[in-house]
Amino acid sequence: MDYVRCYVGSRQNTWNVELPQIAAAMRSSVCRSTGFTANRMMLGREVYTPAELVYPSSPSPGLPASDHVLELEKSMV
Repeated sequence: MDYVRCYVGSRQNTWNVELPQIAAAMRSSVCRSTGFTANRMMLGREVYTPAELVYPSSPSPGLPASDHVLELEKSMV
């Protein structure tokens, strides 16, 4: 709920309109316990915003999607 409070601020009447942006921010935040974002854990990759596609950041080493899928399959067995 801190995300909602910080993001919405004084726009109390339209907080429900802001939920997709809040959810996207939460899914792209790195989790302390896993070291990965929810996007990486669920999709095997990060989800980029239009601004990130126009102005890319420096590449960071990560687990390739194929390795991520194999790790998920191992953990399910």
